[in-house]
Amino acid sequence: MATLPCPGCGLPRAADEVGVVACPVCASAPAVAVARPAAASPDPTAGLPADAGQLAAHPAVGGRNGAVLAAGGFAAGVLAVLAWQAAFPRPRPPVAPAHSPPAVAADTPPAANPPPKSAAPPVAVAPPPREVAAGPVEVAVAPPPRPAPIRHPGPVVVIELNEPGESYSLPRGIKAGAHVVLRGKVGTLHLRELTDGTVVDASGLEAADVSVSGGVSGGSVLKLNAPDGRVTIKGRLGEKSVVEVNAPGGDVRVNSSASRGTAEPSVGGGARLAVTALGVEVRGSVAGDGTRVAATLGKHGRLTVHGGVRGTAAVEYRTVVPNDPTVLAEVGTVAPTAVFRRVN
Repeated sequence: MATLPCPGCGLPRAADEVGVVACPVCASAPAVAVARPAAASPDPTAGLPADAGQLAAHPAVGGRNGAVLAAGGFAAGVLAVLAWQAAFPRPRPPVAPAHSPPAVAADTPPAANPPPKSAAPPVAVAPPPREVAAGPVEVAVAPPPRPAPIRHPGPVVVIELNEPGESYSLPRGIKAGAHVVLRGKVGTLHLRELTDGTVVDASGLEAADVSVSGGVSGGSVLKLNAPDGRVTIKGRLGEKSVVEVNAPGGDVRVNSSASRGTAEPSVGGGARLAVTALGVEVRGSVAGDGTRVAATLGKHGRLTVHGGVRGTAAVEYRTVVPNDPTVLAEVGTVAPTAVFRRVN
């Protein structure tokens, strides 16, 4: 709305009330304009002395009355402004208390589930990196796996002998699959056929002669020691059996009861024979997948395989003295897939 100053006191008033409604401060009423003749402009030089040197002694125009009128007009203006502010105070915004709940209008229904106040989630701050001193790094090394112990199917029976000039036969109470260890000295050792995984370890028994009445089969193991004696195995070696004979000054015969021309192998079925002796004789053949014969011969040694080597079997021999010309090796027919050779 447009406003105009009051002609009496200068109070800001509505434009449509000036000259119509009396002012609430100076109570000035509307006046009827009367035409008056225009007054002649006053002479600004009236009352001044003719001599310019007397201007300093001449009083100023208006003098004291002018100052009084100016002071009164300023005071009236201040009073008018204060009266206006008292009559029409400016509204002030309400100040809510620090912890008071917000005002709710009477006609506004309360919210069923007011939304929770949003709060900024805490920010995780990573700790500063730790300094690591440089140096050798110890790395834990796992120990190597221990080899699995060799387990035998039967109980272990240890027999101590001290009969250098006597004969000893393994007791009949030893069942198939047993594990027998012989130690000491004996004149002649007599053993029966070994089957079903029976183990006879006589590597620690020094014997003058050893006689095995049957063969060695069924995965059985036989270890003999006759340094200057004779070892006779009357039966065959087969079915992945293992026979080790140490007779560096003696002789070893395998399958001695068979004829030299028999078709059935003396060492077969994947059996392994390792012999150290002056003389080694195999009456039949050496045959079968995985069958191996390894012989070590002394000076003037002799190796004879009457039935030859068949299939994929292998017979290898070496001499105690390398390239010993006194050693003799004889063999029957050797199949193209078989091996019969000297390895030193």
